Amino acid sequence: MMLVMFAVGTMNLLWMALLAMLAIAEKAQAGHFVTRIAGAILLVWAAALLLLSA
Repeated sequence: MMLVMFAVGTMNLLWMALLAMLAIAEKAQAGHFVTRIAGAILLVWAAALLLLSA
């Protein structure tokens, strides 16, 4: 996630703020629900980028 924050943070401040809020939500919640949802979203995003770039 830090790599995504670095890549997105250099391009757009809004995306950086959204990722920062996601990181805060992950730290604030006792369960793993937010972490699993964020992981799934990042995996789908990565797969979409791989498929669309080919």
